[in-house]
Amino acid sequence: MTGTELALEAPHVRAERLAVGRVSGGTVALDQSASGVTLGKDVRLDRSAAVLLAGAKVDAQRAAAQWVVGGLVQAKQVFAITVIAAKVEGQVKCLFDAKGAFAFGAGLALVGTVLRLLTRR
Repeated sequence: MTGTELALEAPHVRAERLAVGRVSGGTVALDQSASGVTLGKDVRLDRSAAVLLAGAKVDAQRAAAQWVVGGLVQAKQVFAITVIAAKVEGQVKCLFDAKGAFAFGAGLALVGTVLRLLTRR
């Protein structure tokens, strides 16, 4: 399938050069594509991008994602903001690791509290 779609849902999804809002299925394979949300049992991305990428097994090569969530994440040249996985194999560059995410959240909470205190006066 090629082109632009709003949502795709099927037991097996294979898309090439596609922009899609949401993709879900048992086996999902995207090649040179972009998606908002990609959900599946077995998810494969090759030269693609996603906002949320989630699956029991996620295999990504030369891809970018904001959130990668999975039981097993196998990656090669992947950039992600946040990765939540039981096991990660390969090359993943993350903006936040567990400690960094905690520190960022604590900093936002502290700044929010200080701003609330200052605006009450």
